[in-house]
Order: sequence, then C-alpha cells, then structure tokens
Amino acid sequence: MPVLEEINFFIMMRNTLSFILCLLCSYAFAQPVGQLYVQSGQGRTAALSYIDYPSETVHNIEFREMTDLVASPDYLYASALYNLGEVYVYDRSNHQRTTTLTNTEARFLELWGDKLVVGSFKAPFLRVYDPAQAYAESFSLLDSTVVPQAPQDMLVAGDRAYLLLNESLVIVDLDLEDTLAVIPTPPPYLNQNQNTSIVDGGEYVYIMVDYVTGALRSSLLQVNKLTLQVKTAFHNEGMASQFPPVAAGDSVFVYEYSSHYDASDDSLYIYSSPSQYFAYAMAYEPISDVMFTYGGILTPTQIQYYHQGQASTGVAVSAVQHLHFASSGNTAIDSDALTRVSCSIFPNPTVDFLNIIWAEDKKLEYGRILNPKGQVVWEKNYDQSVEKAQIDVRDLSHGGYFLELQFDEGKMAKPFVKW
Repeated sequence: MPVLEEINFFIMMRNTLSFILCLLCSYAFAQPVGQLYVQSGQGRTAALSYIDYPSETVHNIEFREMTDLVASPDYLYASALYNLGEVYVYDRSNHQRTTTLTNTEARFLELWGDKLVVGSFKAPFLRVYDPAQAYAESFSLLDSTVVPQAPQDMLVAGDRAYLLLNESLVIVDLDLEDTLAVIPTPPPYLNQNQNTSIVDGGEYVYIMVDYVTGALRSSLLQVNKLTLQVKTAFHNEGMASQFPPVAAGDSVFVYEYSSHYDASDDSLYIYSSPSQYFAYAMAYEPISDVMFTYGGILTPTQIQYYHQGQASTGVAVSAVQHLHFASSGNTAIDSDALTRVSCSIFPNPTVDFLNIIWAEDKKLEYGRILNPKGQVVWEKNYDQSVEKAQIDVRDLSHGGYFLELQFDEGKMAKPFVKW
C-alpha cells in the first residue's frame, strides 16, 4: 500500500473508532446519538432546524414552513407548506439542499426502504418516488374514485401504507401497488368524528380521533394489522390531544407526557398536572430508549428527552410543529468495514427472534447482547461449526440493544430494536 494511502487509511480508522467509542459511551448513558429535525414557528418565523445529539446544539437549515419531515440515513426530506407540490431533499452530511421535487402535491412523507412515499393534497393521493432513479415516480395510486378526499395523515409500516381519512382508513399494498381495503372507523358519536393522526404500534396501528360536540372528547382506535378489526382502545371525556400520539413498545403516549395507553393490559394511564407543567411526547428513539418531549416544567419552549423518568436539560425551540429523529447509530456501528466480516441480522426491529447469517469463510465463536447501559443481558459460546444462528429475545424488555459477535477473524457490533 502506498504511504499516502496508508496515512489516509489510518486517519479513517482512527476517526471511525473515535466515533464508535463516543457512540458507545453515549448509549451507555442512554443519550440519543443523531439529529432531531425540527419544524418550528409559523410564517416569517418558520425554521427548519436540527438539534445535534449528544451535543444538544441547534442548527438552522432553512427558514421555511414545512408540512412534514422524514430522514433516511443519507437524506432529509421536507415538504413545503406554501410552495405546494415541492419536496426539498437535503444531504445529511452537510444539510445542503441537493434536489427539489416538483408537482408532488406533498402533504405527508414516509420512507419505504430507500423509496420516498408521499401523501398528496390532490389525487392521486399516494405517490412513490425512487431516489435511485433520480426520483422518478415509481407509481401512484388512489384517485378520486377510490378516495374522495385528501388524507388526514399517513403511515408506512412494512410493505403497507395506511392513509387516514376523516371516517375511514385506506390500506395499500406497496409491493402489489394496489388497494387492499377501505375500513370504516366508527366513532362513539356518529357524524361528529375527525380522525387526526395514525401511529404504528407493532401488532396494531392506532388512530387518534377528536370530536366537536361542545366539549373536549377524544378516542384512540386500535386496528389489528392482520385481521383489520377495529376496536375503541379508549374514549375519554374532557381530554383532547394537541400533538399526534407516539408509540413506544406496548405504550401509545397521548395528551401530556407521560399519559399513555398500555396495550399489554388494555388500560389508559393519565398524568394530571397544572397546565404550566405540560410536556407533550413528540418522538421516540428506540436505540437509546429515549422519549423526546416538547414543553416541561415552567418552560413551554423546551425540547427535552426522558429516559427511565429522568429528564435531560432542555433545548430552547419555540412553536414546534413537527419532529423527526434520525439516529446516527443505525449505520455507524457497522463493523463490516472494520473487520471485513459480512454479517446480517434480521428482522430488525424484532418481537421474538433475531436471526444471524455471515460469510461462509468465517467462524462464529461468541456472542453477547448489551442494553443501553452497557450491561450484558445475554451471552453464548458457539461451536465454530455452526453456519447460522438464532437468538431468542422474547424475554428482553422493549428498547434498543447492541449485538456483539466474536468471529475467528475479528469482532462486529450492530444495534437492534426489540419491540
């Protein structure tokens, strides 16, 4: 190897190892590692920004109001409110705008693998774009004969897109490029409901419904992904949600933090406090098991994160509209580049088992799982003759973990999420 290449190689290795050590230390203290993308303010005060964690510093990307945000490992996507039909694409390495997608009529943004899914203001109400093909439109669905109105919210989970209308839920199979079902969402008060938002809860999707009946009322509907049956998880008089619900494991957080519906025991737990103490759940980071909240004790313009009931210091951001967290840890602790061990773990997230496959010329010797505090919660020695492995994680609590594997030629570590 030429001298210059050796120097560059060792600089790259040093920087990579330093970052991984920093990342591991941050996870040990349950700090999020990555960027929290924030849309704040309205009109002339609107700003698209990000908070860099664990440094907790705020950086402005662009002064513009957006209707939705979503981030892949490489790009940030934001749909413009006033420039209807445009989606802005930013490079996450420098947060410079690289592309502007026109004529998308974008209102909601989701990712389906590497592709961008857009819920649109105008028919067709669902559009899919492929970054690998210069953002050519892969396909579009749901014209006005199928769906009479623009969606109130949108969710992509697995290969399905869920588009929420005022009084129904439309389910689309993205692989088949076809509509699977249109499901009515019956409310306790007929002709008075307004479906507002939808969230993925693993086995279920949950729909928040608000009512206009002269009093504050809201419901959470639970939709079984397999059977498509709808049931009312709870109906609450005198409460209405200001922000969409946030799912974390078996809990769906609603109202002020830490009010939540627990699917495991089918119960609603309400946290009551004076209004100046409100803190709303806004986003969940599963790898470090952190809940981001907006508001807080006497500081209604603070974004904080909570872990095991302990709050971080707040970051001052006013008039928050949207949040989206993108973890650096999803791809950063990938030691394939360091150890040359080609190894995959799946499914990720998982609810029961974690499968491991690796290159045929490598031999697995030892494996262990660490929780965000750095504690070993599972370990095993392997017979080097095994060619693949499966780990039972059903006894682990929900949240983020590290899987460390020792091969005959080096180690690797990958994060995974247990739902």
